[in-house]
Amino acid sequence: MSVCKWVAIFKKEDTPGYKPRKKYPKKTSHCATNVIKRQLKYNPRVTARKIKESNPGLFGEVGLRTVSCRIHDLGYTSHHPVKKPLLTLNQRRRRIEFCKKYLQWDADKWLDIL
Repeated sequence: MSVCKWVAIFKKEDTPGYKPRKKYPKKTSHCATNVIKRQLKYNPRVTARKIKESNPGLFGEVGLRTVSCRIHDLGYTSHHPVKKPLLTLNQRRRRIEFCKKYLQWDADKWLDIL
């Protein structure tokens, strides 16, 4: 019964497919999005909560989830920094050997390589 009903509706409509949803206005302005972008550019590790709390005039009536969604709309994602040594002991040793080996070279010799 329901299949027949949907087939009839499909045939009755001129353009088959989904009807467009209602477009609700965004709760944040373009200015608020620019503030988020500026703060993330200055400090990429700032959280959505800190952005919301530091701008009560812009985000006072807006939920934390909305600020988080605007951050994701800008293309930012959350990542935890990896904790690891900047250079291993082997890399340090090899760098020192390289420096000692080429310490006596003058500028003309380096220009031949470059």
